[in-house]
Amino acid sequence: MTKVNRGAITKEKELVYNVDTTFHGYKFRYPLAGVSSCHYEARVYKQGKYDHAYFYIDATLSLFDSNDNTIFDDHYVIEEEDDLLTEEDGEGVGYIFPGSSIDLDEAALLIIQSAIPTCPIKEESEFFKKDEEADKEPSSKEEHREPSPWDVLEEIIDDK
Repeated sequence: MTKVNRGAITKEKELVYNVDTTFHGYKFRYPLAGVSSCHYEARVYKQGKYDHAYFYIDATLSLFDSNDNTIFDDHYVIEEEDDLLTEEDGEGVGYIFPGSSIDLDEAALLIIQSAIPTCPIKEESEFFKKDEEADKEPSSKEEHREPSPWDVLEEIIDDK
């Protein structure tokens, strides 16, 4: 857990944190199953009346495949700037961290969870294979024709 005290955040000095974590002890929301590795850099400073942060996140995530619910790893690089609010005020854009300190690990995890797709699909999925087959041009009309019940009758007639 990497925390920064709000009192230490000033306009004059940017606070820089380089953190390696797997977010052990944090709750993951579906489709995120876990974090294999994550390095993030957080630059925290005061912007106007808000505490503000720039995050650069490089993470390997374990995600649930939306087709078959198997877990697969995927790599993400995310850059995001957000306000770190104490409460909703209708003006600031970012995440709410009430109290006198900000958990940067939690902020990074929230950014990751908002960046991943709602329904991720691994590249080896049957879904992609079906799409690739649909994109292929049929070599002839006969190859792409649906079988009909009359095909059996034609075979019988041709055999005689």
